[in-house]
Amino acid sequence: MERNANTSRKRSIILPLLTVVIFGLFGCAQMGRNVPAENRITFSDRDSGQGTYDSNRLAVDYTYNLRGGDLNLAGNASYRGRYDSLNVYVLFIDPVGNVLDRKIVYSSGYRVFKHWQPDKSFEVSFALPDGVSGFSFDHYTRPRTMRDQ
Repeated sequence: MERNANTSRKRSIILPLLTVVIFGLFGCAQMGRNVPAENRITFSDRDSGQGTYDSNRLAVDYTYNLRGGDLNLAGNASYRGRYDSLNVYVLFIDPVGNVLDRKIVYSSGYRVFKHWQPDKSFEVSFALPDGVSGFSFDHYTRPRTMRDQ
């Protein structure tokens, strides 16, 4: 009986710890990844800028302002394709395009249909990581699972 109690205690400690480690590794998988030169948005000599990021299915019209060590970022995302959920991320990059950090800027929620959520705009502010020289965007979509919608 005591043996089963010890096994149960070990599982109750190990399983949550393993879950935290696995999710931590997924988040770290983006760090160090290199962003292609055509997808990099480097900070200009001015403290502000604007433009359009367009890569594959994701397009983002954006404006940014640098204030000390902070980035104020506003934009509107559009995704070409059907999805159940869409997350858009800003990737902070170093001078050679390596990802230093990643933050979410937009999340659609799950199965929120277009007529309920036509606007995919965002306005966020982040502290810049050390060594950052620009940013890029990335996304994760969960493809549409029902054909009738």
